[in-house]
Amino acid sequence: MQCNLGINIDKIDFNFTVFPNPNDGNYINLFVKDFYTHAAVVIYNTLGQVLYSQEINKPSTVIKPNLPSGSYFIQLTIQNGKFTKNLLVE
Repeated sequence: MQCNLGINIDKIDFNFTVFPNPNDGNYINLFVKDFYTHAAVVIYNTLGQVLYSQEINKPSTVIKPNLPSGSYFIQLTIQNGKFTKNLLVE
């Protein structure tokens, strides 16, 4: 299905899960539904600064960013794009 901007809606609806969310910042479980051979995960603060990055090579991964309390963006980059979710650390 195409929208009027020519963006493929199916590509926007990429499914990856971040849990627990909110969490304590010590570990984050990532699950990528339609996993490819490799992906990159990056965590940004609200100022756009990169606080953590890691290459992943399997659909279910635990990362250990050790983040302080705050609001963050977690971005997953795969072959067909970049996908971002909010992350809350208490």
